[in-house]
Amino acid sequence: MQMVSSSYGHILNKSKMKLFKNLLYSVTIILMLQSCNEGIDSITPVEPGPDELAPTVSISSPEDGDQLIVAASAGVPIKLEAIDDIELESVSIIINDEEADQVIDFRDYRRYAPLQGHFLDLEAGEYTMQITANDKSGKSVTSDLISFSVVKMGDFEPLFGESFYMSFQNHFLDHATVESAQISGFPGFEANGVVGAAYQGATDSYLSFPVADVLEGTEISAAFWYNIAQQGRSGILSASPTGSNNNRVAGFRLFREGGDDAQTIKLNVGNGDYDQWFDGGAAATVNPMVTDWIHVAISISGSEAVVYIDGEIAAQGPLDAPISWNNCEDLYIASGGPHFSSWGHAYDLSQYDELRLFKKALSQDEVKSIIAAEE
Repeated sequence: MQMVSSSYGHILNKSKMKLFKNLLYSVTIILMLQSCNEGIDSITPVEPGPDELAPTVSISSPEDGDQLIVAASAGVPIKLEAIDDIELESVSIIINDEEADQVIDFRDYRRYAPLQGHFLDLEAGEYTMQITANDKSGKSVTSDLISFSVVKMGDFEPLFGESFYMSFQNHFLDHATVESAQISGFPGFEANGVVGAAYQGATDSYLSFPVADVLEGTEISAAFWYNIAQQGRSGILSASPTGSNNNRVAGFRLFREGGDDAQTIKLNVGNGDYDQWFDGGAAATVNPMVTDWIHVAISISGSEAVVYIDGEIAAQGPLDAPISWNNCEDLYIASGGPHFSSWGHAYDLSQYDELRLFKKALSQDEVKSIIAAEE
């Protein structure tokens, strides 16, 4: 009997303790709320004051004289900011002296600056533009007149099974994704390429794309037209492991070496453990002093690597193991890039045209078909 009474008292004490804790918690919350509310007025409306200033308008893109290149189905982004000291009434975009669009609803009633831009449905052509902002009190401002052009890039149609294509028609875009290369330095364009304009190399200049966006797997190919500059050495196409220079254990490096009258094109491929060289010697040697445009292609399968010049085999050999992309972050165009340059294979002063990348190995017949179609 004593044992039962003792247990009952223990349970009763626990219940009282729990009740005390809950009561203490509730009192604490009430005191905190009361403390937070002390000294704070209730929310009351505040008059915005007189509208003293006219709105302001700034345009960051396009700038005067710009060429905007967009996909055929995409709108043209206009990067702008309109601000008023009190409240905007409207923002009008005037194209070729006519109002093309007007905005009257604003999330922030004092500012209109869409993060991705204000998109207009414009066809390819030449345009003038002004932007007018009006405020609620009747004041307005109109921007300076700017001129720009729009180029519509047609929907990508791979002609030869390529997954990447650069035409270099006065832009550095991949037609497949309508994404621009990362541009280093100040490369330019040569008006008289094989097909329209072409890439023109410059000192300390090159292009790059993330490897993951353009190359993958154990089969890859590249094909392009090449007008070699009289320059000692340069990289041509390169994807090497990051972290150190001339680490060739993965990726590939297409480059050239020699003098003004004899440039030999060579290929190096890494399989993850070591690299292999493909040097065609005389068959892969070109005299830039007497030769203008040549066609260069490389084809890498799981078991073989081939270099083609003008459709003929210039270097060929078996691969001990498939190519590895381990730690290869970027593909560099017209350079060895920062990871394959310490032997002089840095920027290339040469010209490039019609660059195509493939996620497959190309046969010799396929290479010749590309040449015949583009000549």
